[in-house]
Amino acid sequence: MNAITQPRVLAAGVLWAVVYNLVWGVAWFALMRREWLDAMATIKQPLPWTPTFWVVWVALTLPIGVAAMAYVAGKAHSTRVSNAALAASLTVWVLMTMGMAGWGWQESLSVRIIAMDSTVYLVGVVVASLAGDWSQRAFAPALAGTDAA
Repeated sequence: MNAITQPRVLAAGVLWAVVYNLVWGVAWFALMRREWLDAMATIKQPLPWTPTFWVVWVALTLPIGVAAMAYVAGKAHSTRVSNAALAASLTVWVLMTMGMAGWGWQESLSVRIIAMDSTVYLVGVVVASLAGDWSQRAFAPALAGTDAA
C-alpha cells in the first residue's frame, strides 16, 4: 500500500465500521432483540450479548472494515458499484455466518434466529462495504493532494 492509499483505506475502514455498527444496532433494537431474548429463554441460557461483548465487537469491526477496504483499494474500479466491495462483503459474511451457524447449532438455536442474524449481517456488511467503497472513490482526489510523500 502506498502513502496515498493508507489514509484513504483507514478512513474507509472507519466508515465501514461505523456504518456496519449503525445498521446492526438499528436492526438489533428494531427487529432482533426480542427474538434473541425469546430464543435464549427457550434454551434456558442467558443472552450472550453483554455490554462487554458489544464493546469488544465494535472494536473488532474496525480491523475487519480496514481489511475489507484494503482489498477494495487494491482492485481496479471498473464499474459504478465495485465488484470488489461486493466480494469483500460476501467473504466477510460467509466466514461470520459459518461461525454463527456453528455456534447456534451447538447451542440448539432455531434456524429462524440463525437465518435472521445472517440476513442482518449480510445487509450490514454490504451496506458498509458499499459506503466504504464510495468514500474511497469520492475522496480520493482530496486525499491524494494531502499525501505528498
